[in-house]
Amino acid sequence: MNEHNQPFLNRGNNTFVDVSATSGIENLTSFSEGVPDRGATIAQAIAIIDYNLDGDLDIIHADDQAAIPIGELGGVDRGLLHVLQNNSTGNLTDVTASVNLNIPGS
Repeated sequence: MNEHNQPFLNRGNNTFVDVSATSGIENLTSFSEGVPDRGATIAQAIAIIDYNLDGDLDIIHADDQAAIPIGELGGVDRGLLHVLQNNSTGNLTDVTASVNLNIPGS
């Protein structure tokens, strides 16, 4: 079983809190049908950037298809480049499909 990525909020004084449940990082929506556990992926790399130039930090992460066969070979398509857009309050929305990156192997 894969585990989702876990963002932590810095509360100061060397304390951090896991904000996975409220951030939206567990709600990846750009997978094709049949992908088990759509919130957990095999992340290869993560970049924190402002991809849409609105002043908020967004997240892009690259998934690994791993040993899972691709959809056309009877498996499921998991190897995507996910774009998670920040809505200015720290909540993330998976906009991968709307920016046309929901292509396996992208």
